[in-house]
Amino acid sequence: MYIFLRFKFFLFYFFIVLAGALVIGSSNVSKLSLNNGLNVFILEDPTASTVSVKAYVKTGSIDEGDFLGYGMSHYLEHIVSGGSTEFHPESYYQDLIATLGGATNAYTTTDHTCYYINTTPEHIESTLKTMNEWLFHCTFNESEYTRERNVIIKEIEKNLANVDREFYQLCQRNFYQFFPLKFPVIGYLENFKSVTKEAIESYYKEKYVPSNMILVIGGPLSKSQVKPIIDQTFALHPYQADTNPVVYLEPKPFTTRHMEKSGNLNVTYFNMRFSTIDLFSADLYPLDLIDFIISNGNDSIFEKHFVEDKKLAYSVSSSSFTPPYTRGYFSISFETDYDNIPLIKKEVFKLLNKFKSGDIEDSRIVRAKKQKISDDILSITDIDSKVSRVGLGYLYGQSIDFYDTYAKNFKQVTKKDLIRVSQQYFDESKLITTVLKPKTKDNENISSVTNNIVIKKPEKIELSNGVRVLLYPDKSIPKTLAQVMVLGGIRGETDDINGVGSIIAETMDKQSALYTNEAISKIIDDHGANMGGTVGNNTYYYALQCLSEDFMNLFPIFSDTFLNPVFNDKDIEEAKRKTLKWIDQRSDDWYSHSVYHFKKTFFKQHPYGLSKLGEKDTIKNLTRESIMDYFKSLKNPQNMVISIFGDFNQDQVLSKIESTFGTLKSSKNELPSLPIQTDIHASANSYELPIKQDVAVLLLGFDTTKLNQVEDNLKIDILDAVLSGMNYPGGRLHTQLRGEGLVYVVHAMNRTGIDQGYFFIYALTSADKVERVKSIILDHIQSVKYESITDKEFSLAKSQVKFYYKDRISSLENLAIITAADELYGRGFDHYLSITKDIDSISKDDIRKTAQQYFKNPQEFTFLQKVLKNTKVVSK
Repeated sequence: MYIFLRFKFFLFYFFIVLAGALVIGSSNVSKLSLNNGLNVFILEDPTASTVSVKAYVKTGSIDEGDFLGYGMSHYLEHIVSGGSTEFHPESYYQDLIATLGGATNAYTTTDHTCYYINTTPEHIESTLKTMNEWLFHCTFNESEYTRERNVIIKEIEKNLANVDREFYQLCQRNFYQFFPLKFPVIGYLENFKSVTKEAIESYYKEKYVPSNMILVIGGPLSKSQVKPIIDQTFALHPYQADTNPVVYLEPKPFTTRHMEKSGNLNVTYFNMRFSTIDLFSADLYPLDLIDFIISNGNDSIFEKHFVEDKKLAYSVSSSSFTPPYTRGYFSISFETDYDNIPLIKKEVFKLLNKFKSGDIEDSRIVRAKKQKISDDILSITDIDSKVSRVGLGYLYGQSIDFYDTYAKNFKQVTKKDLIRVSQQYFDESKLITTVLKPKTKDNENISSVTNNIVIKKPEKIELSNGVRVLLYPDKSIPKTLAQVMVLGGIRGETDDINGVGSIIAETMDKQSALYTNEAISKIIDDHGANMGGTVGNNTYYYALQCLSEDFMNLFPIFSDTFLNPVFNDKDIEEAKRKTLKWIDQRSDDWYSHSVYHFKKTFFKQHPYGLSKLGEKDTIKNLTRESIMDYFKSLKNPQNMVISIFGDFNQDQVLSKIESTFGTLKSSKNELPSLPIQTDIHASANSYELPIKQDVAVLLLGFDTTKLNQVEDNLKIDILDAVLSGMNYPGGRLHTQLRGEGLVYVVHAMNRTGIDQGYFFIYALTSADKVERVKSIILDHIQSVKYESITDKEFSLAKSQVKFYYKDRISSLENLAIITAADELYGRGFDHYLSITKDIDSISKDDIRKTAQQYFKNPQEFTFLQKVLKNTKVVSK
């Protein structure tokens, strides 16, 4: 896997590690500096339920020397991660990783490659040994080398199906004329095909040396537990000098530069870039602050101006990209209509000129500083994210203290600094612009350890009106989450109001009985908080995340916007405008396009077949009255769970909840009646549908379980793990189809519902391989139905499913959602505590019988670019 640097990429990495310095601190991070040059960091977190191990190799696509544009680093990552070593074959590691929980992966960027394994504390020794063997003892097995080569070739060929990636690479190529950031991480197809085994082995020996790596271990562990394992593994390798990094400044542009291309999409992507600085310039801080001022939050200058007021764009974002090894850029990006580009450019400079003249409110500067710190803290969710902060922090700053310095300097930025850097860098005469626009008929393309693990279990309190409250105090991070979840979601919608939940989610936080739109935006943004709604299949939930010091001040806004939203016509029309464009963009991505049509056909008349966005006609026909009527049906206290998780005063919170939600009465409105259906597929069917990308997508769906069929759900999860890996690539299908180079991706998912569920398998392939892929998938389905799976498969699948459910509750945000939903579904908020025991009780014979019961009458969907507009349906 490789990560392409989107416009917020370096900003994201830089500031999540800043959060690590501000919140994690160096007091619970131990450092081991080995004689061979490897730096090892141990993050001790007794609140964590799992362990995360991450190794960062300081080599990426910019470090490939004579092989720039060949994708050497990415190719190497594919071979090293999970591949054969001098100690064990690939199959051994596949079994071992499944035992550890199956949570492993790797990624490659422009400047580093990361390998990680997430597991439970008792497996730390085998995890570290495995990581050591991968990094230093890869044997480059011929069959694995060839298989991964074919996989990457397919990956390169299918990249045009991803609009974001295509546009990003276009912008990079336009901006960087000399520095190797212009090359894609994955490489160019013909270059990649010419890479030899000898070349990749030589690159491995040169780059994969201890002094060119960082190792971070985090979880309920101590230095005394980890060091002996390190001494017997990573410390045994001799010192070897690392290669010099690529460091030189990209020349500043002499004049303006423009690049334009047409693509198979429904919206125009427009980017403006200004050449700026590297990471270690003092101008880093004011440029970052400007970025937050202009585009962060609903009340930001650019969001209000371009999206809400002028209606020139559907979205706007900005970033200040400042790499440590060359000149970076300040970027402003829009999703818009092509004809709006000239006016957008004019308006951008009109607003930037205000910064140059100092016409910027002091309150916005104060707010942006608060937002930055708040965003960083709120991004900390679990041990995986904490370990990433430590690793990336040292990777880019070479010191944990670096981020303390950053925080201090960032807070000291003044208006004079903003004026100075605006005048220095926002030069219209050297602007670099890039456009990716929709094709028209008239244009074509232009150019071993035991630990005391904290068991997370909320406290449940029921109010007199039936509202249930879940409280989970956690003071490890100074943030608080408030959430209201109600029954509803797609299941509560009908054909004529489809999309109403999406519009509610977009508008609920805009205005309430007590707060105006402007007041809400200002207060939420001033405190760097996040507030908004989400539509699920069976629920609607509304959440507030903020710093704990701000929670009691923000809770009144949160409660009033949920209990007394206004839904004014202006906000509704703006939400409709955005939603209609998102509906247009649904076909721009192969996955969203194919799943949309799959669900629509699979569920027939049941609401689960409806789109969360809605359809164009239904969105246009929604009125304030119909939106308000539907929302009133959701506010039934008997169907409501309020969750408060994080750092809070319990007595104060309960008092606030009692005085607001405790007075709520049942609504006379009821959710729309539902056409509940069961066993809707009495026969197998095949469907052929069009897709505009030059790919082939295969989906196979089966009717499965309801939410209350807990035991059967877990049995199907185990079948999922056997077939495709549980939440991570693996299993029979991944092994065979990827091994034979037939697919780029193949995976399965089990999705349960209140009325019915479905299990589906999807594969991204090419038109000439569809039938072969389908045949292999169906063969494996038959195999799990009528042939017993091996003891090893069964054991490994159980381990994966156990880890999946444990990992799901590793963050407060996920725990709040899961516990509230289970409480509403009647399974009980503490249902997750019994899952491991339930999994242990399942036998192999149970699995076979479950496969026979549910894996029948497959609904096959094939998406091809050359299929005619009308859907072909063949009943079997």
